[in-house]
Amino acid sequence: MIVKHKVVLDAASPNVQAVLRMTKGDTASHDIYVTLRNGGENVSFDGTESAYLYAKKPDNTTSVMSGVLYAHDGAYPDQIVFTLTQLTLAATGRVQLRVVIDSTEGAELFSPVMAIDVVQNPALDNDITSQSEYTALTNAKLEAEAWAKGTKNGSAVPVNSDQYHKNSKYYSEQAAASATAASESATAASGSATTAGTKAEDAEAWAVGKKNGSDVDSGSTQYHNNAKYYAEQAAASATAASGSSSGASGEAEEAEAWATGEKDGVAVGSDADQYENNAKYYAEEAAASAEGIEAEKEEAEAWAKGTKDGVDVGSTADQYHNNAKYHSDAAAASATTAGTKAEDAEAWAVGKKSGVDVSSGADQYHNNAKYHSDAASASASTAASEAEEAEAWAVGKKNGVDVGSTADQYNNNAKYHAQQAAASATAAAQSAAAAANGMEYKGEVSYYSSLPANPEKGDAYTVKYKGSSGS
Repeated sequence: MIVKHKVVLDAASPNVQAVLRMTKGDTASHDIYVTLRNGGENVSFDGTESAYLYAKKPDNTTSVMSGVLYAHDGAYPDQIVFTLTQLTLAATGRVQLRVVIDSTEGAELFSPVMAIDVVQNPALDNDITSQSEYTALTNAKLEAEAWAKGTKNGSAVPVNSDQYHKNSKYYSEQAAASATAASESATAASGSATTAGTKAEDAEAWAVGKKNGSDVDSGSTQYHNNAKYYAEQAAASATAASGSSSGASGEAEEAEAWATGEKDGVAVGSDADQYENNAKYYAEEAAASAEGIEAEKEEAEAWAKGTKDGVDVGSTADQYHNNAKYHSDAAAASATTAGTKAEDAEAWAVGKKSGVDVSSGADQYHNNAKYHSDAASASASTAASEAEEAEAWAVGKKNGVDVGSTADQYNNNAKYHAQQAAASATAAAQSAAAAANGMEYKGEVSYYSSLPANPEKGDAYTVKYKGSSGS
């Protein structure tokens, strides 16, 4: 015999609205007919909604079961019928029940609360072991949700769960972090000549787990911790989430939504929980991050060495003759080219080499500090600005004041480069002279009194000024 319990619940109330009394161990002998009211009127259904009954027992085990929801024109108009299982009534005490109605898009519409007081039957043994109970659909839905974002029913999975730190959302976030690391490496590569090669390799490692095309070793920070790896893991999580739905019957659409963002092949609506929040979405996001990293890697390589995938960039590229390696090579030029560098500095400053105007085919012809300074003075409206720019490029000052350390001309002007070139030439000449006399050149001091008290035999110094003070 089936005992029918008819209950009317207010959809908007958070309180326990009805308490039923049942005996422990009853098996499939109780049906609950639920009518929902909202604003004083019965809630109507069109047959597309889903109904679930979540039962939390006194021993903290749970049961979840599907209900039969009748449309307005059904056998039981606008009612939901739940048949209680034996495990729902397997523990004595109060069982908290929550009736959940979901829309076709997966949105939770209503969740009113009721309860059952379960009593022991003194005439029967009723020794039933209470345990948690889920339908195949619920298990699949929870598994898919776990693989997609590391939660079940919105709560984080336990630390020892397979999906803890091993779900699509986590891998997508890690891929994004790898993207940031690679991007920072690219930025660093473009700004530093001395560490450019290392930074470019770091960008490649964060992107695809390789350095110069070879896999990083297992002890490397980027081993199994790069954008490509996380993209592949996210794709695997998507596959797992999709597979979790295979065992669900009836309304396995819910599992499909968590796995791919679709129900029966149709994309869920923008208000659904799974909209842009499913395994497939996160896998694609991670893959996109990995593709972006490849581009960042090439950009970092270009700024570092002037090549992309080992091929020289074109002459119109921003990095052509304007990359860390190129400037590093230029900076490392030997003292033997100091004279040429000095002439170049003079040409960029005043358009002359050794006092003679450069030819019309030279880079510095009509393109030097003096020329631009003269051109600046020709225009009254822009004279001050142009003159300051010319002064900055010539001597690193604007109106006699040193430019800031962030200015383009800071340590990058004609006077600075001329001084550096002259210093290189002087140092080379003094070192060569000392070596020719069997001595070792140690540098310069201001006065004789500044010489070391006990120099080593063969040490050579340059004394800049006579006496012990003055100029």
